Amino acid sequence: MRMLGTNFAVVFQLLNIAVIVGIVYMIFYLAVRLPRDLRETNAKLGNIKKMLDEINKKIDK
Repeated sequence: MRMLGTNFAVVFQLLNIAVIVGIVYMIFYLAVRLPRDLRETNAKLGNIKKMLDEINKKIDK
């Protein structure tokens, strides 16, 4: 019976480690990846806007 309790303790520790790793990844994503992705998206939108402006100028001629 003692062995069963030890197994639950090990499983509980592994779950705690998984939760901690998930929290660390979430913090990394929010602090590093998300701002970078937003900057890249804004740059892409800026390029699309420039292209649309050029197309509108060509159409107006």
